[in-house]
Amino acid sequence: MSGPAARPLLVDLSPGCGARHHQILDRLSRDGLVTSERQPQPAKPDRLVYELTDTGRAELQHWLAEPAERTRGHRDDFFLKLLAAAHVGDPAALTGVLSRQRAYLLGQLRTVTHQDRHEPGADPIAVLVATAAELHLHADLALLDVADQQTAATTRSIAVADSASTAHHAAAG
Repeated sequence: MSGPAARPLLVDLSPGCGARHHQILDRLSRDGLVTSERQPQPAKPDRLVYELTDTGRAELQHWLAEPAERTRGHRDDFFLKLLAAAHVGDPAALTGVLSRQRAYLLGQLRTVTHQDRHEPGADPIAVLVATAAELHLHADLALLDVADQQTAATTRSIAVADSASTAHHAAAG
């Protein structure tokens, strides 16, 4: 480790730890960015302690210096589904997409808000991440409110156009 302020990257890989953590840490190790050491614990399974190598520390500093960009921007599946449902021409398809997305987001919000972020000794970064997730979910729900309003206006326009077209055809026929 370099410098007095440097700390090892501690990751508890006890049973029940997600496979995703293993994959990421294995890749970092394979790429020479971290090394690991198994540390026995008295009443728990062994802990693996991962430490950044000099190359890993340099890569981390480079990564931290770059702004975090959205990896998929606004091209996620929800917007693709919304676009497809709008082009189907069936208002029920569009309202169904919105309804299912709202139910999903509300479920996610319940999960995030039930996390006890206010317990003494809570990790401030974990609290920040949970707060960010909650704020993103509220923003997504607000977007659904706007989409509901626009969908209602679009549905009314389609209904008016359809009844005008029907009246025109009836008068012409």
